[in-house]
Amino acid sequence: MLAAEFRRDRGWACGLRKGVIMLKQTSAFAMLFLFACSGAVDEGDEVVGATSQAIMKPVPTVIRPNDDPPPRPAPTSAPWVPPGPRADAKPFVIVSIGDSFASGEGDPDIDKPNFFVGPTWSYVLDADSTRCHRSTISQHSIAAQEFQRLHTEYRVVFKSFACSGASIAGAGLLGQYGGVQPEVGKAPMQPQIRQINDWLAATGTTKIDALLVSVGVNDVGFSDIVAKCAVFPGPNCTTDQALMSSTRARVASLGVSYGLLNEALHGRGPLKLHVFPSKSFLTTYPDPTTGSRMETCAGPSFHQLGLLPEALSNLTTVETDAIVREVLTPLNTAIRAQSSNFTIVDLDQGAFRGHGVCANEGQRYFNTNDDAVKRQGGDWARSNWMPFDVPISTGIMHPNRTGHSVAGHHLALALDRAF
Repeated sequence: MLAAEFRRDRGWACGLRKGVIMLKQTSAFAMLFLFACSGAVDEGDEVVGATSQAIMKPVPTVIRPNDDPPPRPAPTSAPWVPPGPRADAKPFVIVSIGDSFASGEGDPDIDKPNFFVGPTWSYVLDADSTRCHRSTISQHSIAAQEFQRLHTEYRVVFKSFACSGASIAGAGLLGQYGGVQPEVGKAPMQPQIRQINDWLAATGTTKIDALLVSVGVNDVGFSDIVAKCAVFPGPNCTTDQALMSSTRARVASLGVSYGLLNEALHGRGPLKLHVFPSKSFLTTYPDPTTGSRMETCAGPSFHQLGLLPEALSNLTTVETDAIVREVLTPLNTAIRAQSSNFTIVDLDQGAFRGHGVCANEGQRYFNTNDDAVKRQGGDWARSNWMPFDVPISTGIMHPNRTGHSVAGHHLALALDRAF
């Protein structure tokens, strides 16, 4: 007999934060760890327009909406310096906050070189890059780089406080958070809003020109439904009434959560930003569930992706439809409802369709588990359905390098239109 107990913690590293699964099969136990559960300038800033301090990588040639972009070159250890601003350029401050889609989960600066050495997160000196899975190839960072290329009249300063697994009302933006990969001996990080205030005070920065935000997927407990439906085998997850009821309740409270965030950003909450951003941009979440032929990503569509059976192959069409219907669609609806407080950058309209986790290699904009394990390693293993352990990565179902590039391009276009 197989007995399984899933103890839920918070967050989705995109998506997956912490959880513990204890599987008992005959006399063997497997402990599985599921992570779905990122003016003046200091040394932690990414200075896009300054040739002596920028440590960035090139972005693809400018693409038009809905075009497939050229593939990004493989990362190297050599820094890339973008075209510099004019000598009379004015500072333009871009700040990034939010979750794994903002931090760059699934797309480390340098892939892990071998089984024994992990990936490198962020070339730029940043004490929290590793525990936040913060990358300079994230969609927010790419948007800042592309905006600098388009606007040499500005000297772009980009600063990221985004952290994989962060939420609004819980741990992350308005609450303390240890990170998706907590580090021994380090205290939890302060809320991202407070971190921004501390940085503003320490650097003497008096304005934020653009605030880039990606948050909400962890507030609805995406990790719960993905873990139950996709990551490990079991009965049809849509029959789990407790799971579905909890998901619907969290979705229903999204309006309150975004209201708290809006108050904090405009100086009306108990934890408030000291400098109001000139413009704030909030992105929707792209749909990762359509393949190259516009088929629904489920079951057999994953079987031939890697040497091992793809972890996502546990999904059925009914479960994939439930993820979209119960989580992704209402989440994006709640985000679009914030249009009076944010400029909404809609990533769920066309550009990502047909490029989901089951799309052909070279056409995928999202990591399969096999993709993510090769790039950043596995975070836990299971042995209940195979005679050997299978690693699962926090980068699963997150944008890959091309996906972050496409999202960053659309965000750069929104910045360009606004300024």
